[in-house]
Amino acid sequence: ESVPLAVLAGLMIFIAFRLADPWGVALVRALARRGREADAGTRESFAVYLLVALSIVFLDVVAALAVGLIASAVIFIRTMNQHVIRTVTVGAGIRSRRLYPPSVMPALAHAMKSVAVVELEGPLFFGTADRISAAVDRLARAVRYVVLDLRRVHALDATAGAVLSRAHVRLGTEKRTLLLCGGPPGLPAVDGATLPPVFPDRDRAIEWIEGRILEEAGLQAGETALDPAALGAMLA
Repeated sequence: ESVPLAVLAGLMIFIAFRLADPWGVALVRALARRGREADAGTRESFAVYLLVALSIVFLDVVAALAVGLIASAVIFIRTMNQHVIRTVTVGAGIRSRRLYPPSVMPALAHAMKSVAVVELEGPLFFGTADRISAAVDRLARAVRYVVLDLRRVHALDATAGAVLSRAHVRLGTEKRTLLLCGGPPGLPAVDGATLPPVFPDRDRAIEWIEGRILEEAGLQAGETALDPAALGAMLA
């Protein structure tokens, strides 16, 4: 016997309602608001969402489920295989926003050659965490301070936390210091492991390093007084 049209209509309304769930509506609004400035994750999620919706319309629910699973798996595998090392910066180009007296600037500029900032991106898990250790190992032995910038890291599991902990301990035995900054809240760690010091952002981490360098050199940063006219000339 054929299914009554009222039942089919109700089923289609239910499916349409499920497609327009709060997450999907928020995703569409975010993409419309950001436009071309939307991040890759938002665009990929919308592509899968749209693909599943079109599959339901032109195929059926089961086929749409299969299409969604395959598309999500492809995106997941591609994301996991991305390079986690975004940039590596070493030397005089690394500075905090703090102003120091001119008397300490030459010594500070020279000592900053021993600082490296490694910016990471993407997820850090068991398949990509070892690349962090490899990047740190490739740094010159003269680098005494290594800052891992996690601002662009959106996922970090316990395995990555264990790798960071081991790197922290290993660099400590070499009289070198590993710092973290900008990471997601509640960085995971394994039992008995100690994570490196964590700072809210890169600027705070670099300022801490500058303080250590000045302290080791026996210099006092003090309070920097800047004439308003001089500040205006710097900003002009």
